[in-house]
Amino acid sequence: MISKVEHQRHGLDLIKIDNDDTKIVFTNYGARIVSWKYHDNNIVLGNVVEADEFYFEEPFNFGATIGRYAGRIENASFKLDDDTFQLESNDGQHHLHGGSHGLNRRIFDYEIVDDIGQVKIIFTTT
Repeated sequence: MISKVEHQRHGLDLIKIDNDDTKIVFTNYGARIVSWKYHDNNIVLGNVVEADEFYFEEPFNFGATIGRYAGRIENASFKLDDDTFQLESNDGQHHLHGGSHGLNRRIFDYEIVDDIGQVKIIFTTT
């Protein structure tokens, strides 16, 4: 099992894992999976691009960690008990996937744990 890191611009890293049959690429931007190939067949659907500028501009969040809320909050507000909370409108008048500072837009810290026969990537953010 081989793991390597390619440092890109803006603090974005590509973390590549390869065991000959399976090749998986992650990035610390949004703790997302970039590509997953098994015997050179793409497993992950979406736009497979290993370029930092794509992820900062793409609106679709392919492979990204989504949150704190996943989905659309109508009119960017919600009511909890007797209180109404107003959120950022980042999708027309609505709030989508945690807004412009959601998990999909964060640079995560990560640790690569390379054990015998397996590799783990542990992403963390504060």
